[in-house]
Amino acid sequence: MHGLSPRVRQAFQSITTHSRHQNGAVLFAAGEAAQGIFVLRAGKVKIAASSNKGKSLVFRMAWPGEVLGLSATVTGNPHQVTAEAIGPCEADFVERADFLRFLDRRPEACFQVVQMLSHEVRGVNEQVRLLHAARSASGRLAMLLLTWCAESGIQTDDGIRLSVPLTEREIGQMLGASRETIARLLGKFRDSHIAEHSGRDFLILDKGALQGIARAQANGGAQPDQPRFANVKLPTAQPEAG
Repeated sequence: MHGLSPRVRQAFQSITTHSRHQNGAVLFAAGEAAQGIFVLRAGKVKIAASSNKGKSLVFRMAWPGEVLGLSATVTGNPHQVTAEAIGPCEADFVERADFLRFLDRRPEACFQVVQMLSHEVRGVNEQVRLLHAARSASGRLAMLLLTWCAESGIQTDDGIRLSVPLTEREIGQMLGASRETIARLLGKFRDSHIAEHSGRDFLILDKGALQGIARAQANGGAQPDQPRFANVKLPTAQPEAG
């Protein structure tokens, strides 16, 4: 709960319970009644849902500082997504009754909750834009890598480093593509010296080339799933993680 006055922040901390979760632990599941909110303090959490056909669809990753389960806790509706720990993580938990009482007594916090809910909506819209702006999986993958660069990339002398604890299958679920397609595209990125991938670690070697692929795909410049990596001539952007 960033942006709160010290007094309100202290009041919020007084109703939290710190918890540790192992890899694969489910903080809450789609369809469950909301028990409260989780403020992620360390680690990463995968936000996913199931399609009508029963397939798991990964929406995004949550990073430290994010509040999870906020919408369901405020509205009283069941969770629409599942939050699963990716590796060990730590979170502060606040029971729903305590959180609603906290909001009732502190209007300052209500305003911030409205902002966070608005941010959630923007995140959903961004995911929709990601899926529809690019005509092919290569464009969507380029856009996703650029998004991760902005969110958590670390600039080094070699390039922008990313730690992404998702499998190729889970990345494919985010982009509406198969694991095989993601593996093939990452291989093309590697061969074109655009990005390297080893386990959960990515190294973005040429951010400008990724921007060119994303821009060309969004403008309909390449046929679906046939990225013209060799034709990307945009200059490499100045080194930056954001």
